[in-house]
Amino acid sequence: MNGAINRRKWDRGELEYQIGEASSETGQVFALYRRLLQLRRRQHAFHPDGAQRIIEVDERLFCFERFAPRDDQRILVLANLTSDNIFIDVAMLPDDLA
Repeated sequence: MNGAINRRKWDRGELEYQIGEASSETGQVFALYRRLLQLRRRQHAFHPDGAQRIIEVDERLFCFERFAPRDDQRILVLANLTSDNIFIDVAMLPDDLA
């Protein structure tokens, strides 16, 4: 979906209509963001007080690990910053992750 959805100046009534219309592009984007935020909220490692460490794996990847404040969850995030397919070997990760 193109980035124009982020740049438009919306009339409140029109926006409410668009996000309520499941078949519209705006409605689909809104539903997806809402779902992703709900999933993220349930992950204790993304709590604002959780620790985070950056992991250098490949310059084309943004990699970090999040830790829940109560230490009951760890989440490893690997984000590809390119349009290329990138394959990594588990051996490239720190020993405590492999």
